[in-house]
Amino acid sequence: MGDWTRVHVKGSMPEHNVEYMRWLLQAPCWAKEWTALCSGGIFGLPFWAKPEFDVVGNTGERDIGVKEVFAALEFYADRIEGLDCVVHVGESRERDECIATITCVDRTVLELEPQVTVIPQGPRDSDSVQRRLMAALKLQDLNTMIAAVMDS
Repeated sequence: MGDWTRVHVKGSMPEHNVEYMRWLLQAPCWAKEWTALCSGGIFGLPFWAKPEFDVVGNTGERDIGVKEVFAALEFYADRIEGLDCVVHVGESRERDECIATITCVDRTVLELEPQVTVIPQGPRDSDSVQRRLMAALKLQDLNTMIAAVMDS
């Protein structure tokens, strides 16, 4: 079993492309080449198919690095006209040090030196999710558990 990689995805897309991007992000990630930036899962990226987005979370699968994030962004850039974003990629094991920045402008994807030093901790990092679940389990109340997980 490998490690999760934290990413920070920030940018925009035209409103008319949001539905198509939503469909791409909800496709079965495990079977596709765009797994790295798929939304979902308790530790994954929050849903980012919106006209304006700024999300922090983990890659769609374990053992995903800069190369796979770059490939996923190229995949989206080829399909979503007007996708304009930056992805800061962290080290493995959800470390917050940024090791690369990948940009997408006018369907051109470039890998740059890190443009930030630290990737913020998102509300769905495994540590914070685990703490919320443990607190909710102590209460033995299903509604409280659901609210604790969804309170991010």
